[in-house]
Amino acid sequence: MTTPQTTAPPEQTAITDQAVAWFIRLSAAAVGPTVDPTDQQQFKAWCEADPRHQQAYQQVAALWGSDAFSQALQAHAPRAQQRRTPQDRPTPAPKPRHWAIRWAPPLLAASLAGFLVAAQACGLSPGQALTEQWQDALADYSTGTNQSQTVSLADGSKITLAAQTALDVTPGPQGTAITLLHGKALFDVHPVAPGQQFTVTTDHAQVRVVGTAFTVETAPEGSEVAVVHGRVEVKATKTYAQTLLDKGQGAAATDQGRLTALPYPEDALAWTEGRLQFHGQSLGQVAQALDAHYPGLIVIPDHALRSEKVSGSYRLDDPQAVLTALAEIVGAQITPLPGKILFVHYQ
Repeated sequence: MTTPQTTAPPEQTAITDQAVAWFIRLSAAAVGPTVDPTDQQQFKAWCEADPRHQQAYQQVAALWGSDAFSQALQAHAPRAQQRRTPQDRPTPAPKPRHWAIRWAPPLLAASLAGFLVAAQACGLSPGQALTEQWQDALADYSTGTNQSQTVSLADGSKITLAAQTALDVTPGPQGTAITLLHGKALFDVHPVAPGQQFTVTTDHAQVRVVGTAFTVETAPEGSEVAVVHGRVEVKATKTYAQTLLDKGQGAAATDQGRLTALPYPEDALAWTEGRLQFHGQSLGQVAQALDAHYPGLIVIPDHALRSEKVSGSYRLDDPQAVLTALAEIVGAQITPLPGKILFVHYQ
């Protein structure tokens, strides 16, 4: 866990980390008979050392009592396997009441605040997480935590959905159109008839194929395509830049419309075998991938810890064991908290 300091580094991320640490420290002290006067003095000195300190602390505390709290919880509710009828669709969770906030376990409150701050630092806002939940409820096919699903289409094609993935299938006279709403999927496309086409569309790109197998993964910052065999055409949504990819090639389309070539990832199909394989990725990125297989929250509020580089190949049937092994490698530890929260911090 980050230790509160009275002098903050200039980086805003470090200030946020310190604010989260102070929130945890003061929240934990609040359940005791009294708050340590030394803590009060040090916290006051920290707030007065830089006007950004008090602002950062107020933002972290406000997250706990805001709509973002209920949105973050609901975004991690069990996800639908397939399209639901309107009466089966979930309704937004009610706002947390003041008595619930006051009496909730302080470490749970602090960890959720840390989760929300970390999510924003990684580019995933609570609002976006809530959007994904509604996408799941309305999608033709979706998967939940640590789930996968293989769908056979009428044209003979097959789609394998990774965990926490949602997509729509629209057959038409000119072929099949897929919309990948979020997540990752493997498409094994049956050769299409002349004049027909098979397309996969994300927010960032459209992929057009004529009998092939490929993976598509979408994230807030862009979409990635990797061709297992055959050939696909990838076109960036915003700029219409396009490229042809053959077997063993890949490409990325960014949210700004840039289209760049990528080497074919060695771990492109590892997830279809129940494995997570990575090389030189940040702990934060790996934790995001593990989060799709863990039925709770993985919280890493420390920016430096999220940036630690790790490599490995692990089975996905026990994501907590994977995270524990990686934490040991970078000199960190995991503190389990109520609500299936894994709080990762330096020892």
